[in-house]
Amino acid sequence: MRRARVGLISLLLLGFLVPTVAFTNPVPPMAIALVEGRSHDQAHDTGYIDWSGPVQYEYMAHQDFSWLPPEEGSIFCGSGCWEWVTYIDNGGAVSGSFDRDVTYFEVMVASAHDTSVGSATLQACSEVTTADLYSGPGAGMPGFVTMGLTVPAGCRFWSLSASSGYVEFRSIDSSSKSDSKNASR
Repeated sequence: MRRARVGLISLLLLGFLVPTVAFTNPVPPMAIALVEGRSHDQAHDTGYIDWSGPVQYEYMAHQDFSWLPPEEGSIFCGSGCWEWVTYIDNGGAVSGSFDRDVTYFEVMVASAHDTSVGSATLQACSEVTTADLYSGPGAGMPGFVTMGLTVPAGCRFWSLSASSGYVEFRSIDSSSKSDSKNASR
């Protein structure tokens, strides 16, 4: 009798959980809506960026035309520098939300000569763009490049995911201005 009762309760719980999980809202449950302008990846620690799957911070060297965030010294990386960035492994994602109409949205992701680097997919509702971040054979430090997209009116959700390898990501920019594509890097 006890086994039948446990089995019945388990079946009822499963019957409740499956529809609940299947129809959940895709908007991140915890992320605070982004502020306009640049937000560095450390915004995860302050609640603006959610992580799912294999995601962690990593200290990496890179050489490009970016600047370190203020909390890391505001150093220009033209000759190379070390920075804490977000490492998204294959199948992982970072995501967040907007509290207003955003016309342009971009992320900075690292391209590299490492054959383990994958593709980054940036999505804001129905708009999607994907970039293969493998720079081909060669040597040299990774460098950050910009991936951007136009955000559909009324969209309140964005995500960045990694496939076929890892993706390193350092910042996001959101703007409701029409000239946002010329925002400072």
